[in-house]
Amino acid sequence: MLSFKDVSDIDMIREFLQKNGIGDNFSQKGLFFGGFDDGKLFGTSQIVLEDGKAYIQYVFIDQEYRGQGLGNAMVRSLMNKLEMNGFGMVYSKVENEYLEKVGFTMDQGEYYCNLEDLFSGGCSCCSGDHHG
Repeated sequence: MLSFKDVSDIDMIREFLQKNGIGDNFSQKGLFFGGFDDGKLFGTSQIVLEDGKAYIQYVFIDQEYRGQGLGNAMVRSLMNKLEMNGFGMVYSKVENEYLEKVGFTMDQGEYYCNLEDLFSGGCSCCSGDHHG
């Protein structure tokens, strides 16, 4: 069964990133969110809070799970959680084609996703009802 949730096991995240060759940029700072398949971590994302803003640091999906829409599902689940906790925007310090597909845009020098706009058409997790 697939699930998306907070991950508090820092060693699990570190090992997953190192196994996939991206552990060099690992930082324990922030909040970690993961995608799980029957308890096995297949994807992760990190949010760092700076000056009252939520910044997405990365989104990574294990190669064997790519192309199935699971990265999008994980990111939307994370963004839903952030919106439910009072965040209206999520920012990124790096422009990224994948994040643009999710809903990020550049405006006035900031690269961000407006969560109200993202969910205004509803989302798959709630049969189209707006969160808030």
